[in-house]
Amino acid sequence: MESAIQFFIKHFTELAEGFLDINLVQREWGVHLERRDSEDMVFSFSLSRTANQYVKSINGVSHYVMQESEKEGDFEIWAREYSKEPFPFLDDIDFQIGNFSFSDRKRNSRSMYNALEFLPGYMNIPPDKVRAFERIPRGLLHTSDARLWAVHDYDQQPITLALTITDSEATAILYLVSNSSFRKKGYGEALVRAILNGVGMGKITYIFRERGQPSGKWLERLKFRRVLSFSLVE
Repeated sequence: MESAIQFFIKHFTELAEGFLDINLVQREWGVHLERRDSEDMVFSFSLSRTANQYVKSINGVSHYVMQESEKEGDFEIWAREYSKEPFPFLDDIDFQIGNFSFSDRKRNSRSMYNALEFLPGYMNIPPDKVRAFERIPRGLLHTSDARLWAVHDYDQQPITLALTITDSEATAILYLVSNSSFRKKGYGEALVRAILNGVGMGKITYIFRERGQPSGKWLERLKFRRVLSFSLVE
């Protein structure tokens, strides 16, 4: 069984090679993103003399250490163990939940794919970085078995969004975020429950979480546990 970090590296490698102008080179101690359009980036999983020597041998590279923390870090991966049991929905959530994948696009409206346009604003991405940011979620839909999920209001505007990547062993939930006017109202939890009952059924489910988003309390209620906590140190 692959680890959480191995799962994410595998799928990001597919994305980098298939959609982004990046060649991702995996090392025992981390990964090197060879970027054709800007400065290279190296991520190492811990402080390492080998990694430092490697970085010093390359000109024009930014080096980030994924420094693992026992306490809450800037980034976390939570996991829910393999389960075939469906998880109950919240009774008081009556808004529409939909999902979109290019593998079944004939059965989904274009509006679901267009919901991606709301993602940068919900995540407070600066305007000058929106274009570069959008390449990753759109690329995942094009290159992986990825699916966009959304909770819509009565006017078909997305309230909460998430992206899932699924393979034979695991499902990962990325970009789980809500419109600021609808946060702390249970829509994130409702969407995760829908995902668990859908592509998460019978698999390990990972959720990538930035500090405080989403709430650890309801993740624990859904039987997730933190398996990795780290910060990026330049």
